[in-house]
This record gives sequence, C-alpha cells and structure tokens, in this order.
Amino acid sequence: MESRSLFETVFGPDWASLPPVLRRRYAPRAGSRDLVLLKGALTITMAPWFEKLAPLIKLSRTLAPFTGENIPVVIRFSGEAGAEACDFDRSFLRPDGRTHRFRSRLTPYFSDEMVEYMPAGFAWRASYRLDGARIAISHRGYLLPLFGRLLPLPFDHLFGRVEAEEEAIDEDRFRMKMRVLHPWFGEIYSYRGEFTVARVERVE
Repeated sequence: MESRSLFETVFGPDWASLPPVLRRRYAPRAGSRDLVLLKGALTITMAPWFEKLAPLIKLSRTLAPFTGENIPVVIRFSGEAGAEACDFDRSFLRPDGRTHRFRSRLTPYFSDEMVEYMPAGFAWRASYRLDGARIAISHRGYLLPLFGRLLPLPFDHLFGRVEAEEEAIDEDRFRMKMRVLHPWFGEIYSYRGEFTVARVERVE
C-alpha cells in the first residue's frame, strides 16, 4: 500500500477538499524523502521596539531578523526517510545580499496538529484546519522536548501567539501570511506574500 502525505492524517477528511496547489504544497509522504520546492517573496514587518531585538532573534535561528518588502524566499519542504516527519528549510535573501536560513522539523501531534521543533531547543504546537478555500494554522502553545516528552511552556505572554494562513490563488500559486500577536503589545511581527510550487519530487 502506498504511503500517504504526512499531512493527510492532519487534515483528515478535508484532505480531498484542499485546493490542488495546497495538496502539492503538503505532498511529502510519511517516511519518504519527497521534496517540494517553493519560491516566492515576503514582506516582513516588525514593531519598532521588537526590531531592536534583531540580534537576539538572529541568535535564535528562527524568524528572519530584518524587515523589507518583496524579500526573495526559497523553501525546501521535504520528507524524512523512515520517519513521520518533514524538514522545513527556508532561505531568506536579505536586502544586504546575505542569506538568513531558518530550518525546523515538523511531526504530527494529535489528530489535527503538528509540532514544529525549532533550532533554539523549544517547539511550537499548532492545528491545521481547512476554512473554506484557505488553511488556518492556529497557535496551540509552546513546548519543551525533554527526555522523550513534550512539556508545556507558559511562553504565550513572553513570545506571543503565532497565527498563520495559506490560500490558493491558482493551481501553482498560493498566498500566505503569518502574525505574532503579543497579549500586551498586539502585532509585533508579520510576513505576507505569494509562493509558487516550483517543483514536486517523489523519492522512494
């Protein structure tokens, strides 16, 4: 029996209703080395006070620690052989010509959720849900991987909540946006833009 996309179990019955471009975007099969290559551009904004923390953001090797419009971004979204996991590798071309790389790992968690393991040692838990023609990615909290367990971290009031969505434009393109919402300061970080599914490779 052919393995299914890692995200089929996350979306459940809604998988068949996803727009074709979003099914391709989430195509890597569980246990495979399938690759999806995305190319696009993002407009990145930060609250002025948050932008002053750019050196710390850079050390975390997560969010792009700079702002700008139409920042070129290449994403490699690939399966992991022998595991129910996806490698999420983003490369941002900075306005000064340097590249910022943000790499994380996604694994299923409960029926409609994924856990994203960050380079800084913590993880982010989120649900994925089809809402009309778009995918809503909703914050479910931060976690600490420790001795094979995932322990809840009370970091919402420190880091804020992360909310994102992706919406199909046509069979090859989709738009996306992400916001970090702090309970006291409102939106402190965001990006938005469009991506093209440039290549999908099935690797046994």
